[in-house]
Amino acid sequence: MKAVKSHKKTIAIKRILTPVDLSPLSEKALNYATILAKALEAELIVLHILPMDELFRAQSAAEIGSQIQDASRRIEALLTKEIREAITTDTVVIHGNTPAEEIIREAQERKIDMIVMGTHGRTGLKHLLMGSVAEAVVRTAPCPVTCVRDDGVA
Repeated sequence: MKAVKSHKKTIAIKRILTPVDLSPLSEKALNYATILAKALEAELIVLHILPMDELFRAQSAAEIGSQIQDASRRIEALLTKEIREAITTDTVVIHGNTPAEEIIREAQERKIDMIVMGTHGRTGLKHLLMGSVAEAVVRTAPCPVTCVRDDGVA
């Protein structure tokens, strides 16, 4: 673990959380988080939130378990052998209605030092109608948040 000394105290980033929804933008954010985790010798926690409506559509506990296993496999596939050899990783799959609240809860419970996540950079009416998970996380996170913008470049 590397630490940076400021004029008042040492800042150590030991745990980085990156929420992923399996979109190209979240994969881009995961790439940034991986680079930071490697440079800072930090652990990378990859979080995926399954919508609660999927839980309610499930017919049995086995189907819920299957949903979680399927999402876990897809997340694990993002973490290549090179990533796993370079940094310590953990994957977390949970159900939740409000992604921002779930991200904040995980950050608090796991004592996360930094969150790296994607943002679509919406403005105006689109932003007003759709809101922004990233904005809600930035406003309420217990740690710094780095937002990776969707600039159309992968």
